Amino acid sequence: MAPLLTGKDSIAPWQILAEDLKGALSANNLDDFCSRLKPFFADIPYDLPIPLERYYQTVFYMLLKFMGAEIMTEERTNMGRIDAVLQTPTHTYVVELKMGRSAQEALQQIRQKQYAQKYQLSGKLVTALGLAFDPQTKNIVDQAWQVL
Repeated sequence: MAPLLTGKDSIAPWQILAEDLKGALSANNLDDFCSRLKPFFADIPYDLPIPLERYYQTVFYMLLKFMGAEIMTEERTNMGRIDAVLQTPTHTYVVELKMGRSAQEALQQIRQKQYAQKYQLSGKLVTALGLAFDPQTKNIVDQAWQVL
């Protein structure tokens, strides 16, 4: 998209970020995936974020959708709604975001509401991913995951 907007054949930092995020997901490297998300959120000007979980869910969704990821939000199950579900050819990531709470609380919600059950017959490895955002720093401050 950079050449379209600038007329230059350059690779924008966001194109590199998208490729790095894709690579991390393909390799099931959630440490790398989460660490690469933080600079993206840090680049959002301080006076734009809305201190609501739904804001960060939307930004997360848009980033991953624009990079070409197979992502769904507000995915309904028999026990509730999953914030996001990411699919790769080999993995399903059940993602829960929390604002001002811990990533462990996000994982606990995924387990309690049995969100992953919907994906158990897919033949893919199912992983719960909890991301915690801090309203003061406006960024991810905690992440946790568990293979289910």
